[in-house]
Amino acid sequence: MKFEIRKLSRANIEVVEAYLYYESRSIGLGERFLQEIENEMTYISETPELFQKRYRNFRQAYLKSFSFAIIFAVESELVIVYSLFNTHQNPTKKP
Repeated sequence: MKFEIRKLSRANIEVVEAYLYYESRSIGLGERFLQEIENEMTYISETPELFQKRYRNFRQAYLKSFSFAIIFAVESELVIVYSLFNTHQNPTKKP
């Protein structure tokens, strides 16, 4: 069973900001970033409960090549993505 994924506007903005940053660093790097997010979102949609709860009901999936975590929660058959968290930020900051 595949879960539907819904990204909140905050998460969408964070994806765009990170894409623009990486693309400004090197042409094509932003596209690699987006592809890795897409791959991880597919994995999350197939096995969301595989990811451990970290804070309240929030779960985290870490990107392999970029220092970001996808912060999400599972509600029924829906995955809600709250944030794309830059792991180089303050580690005590909550999603």
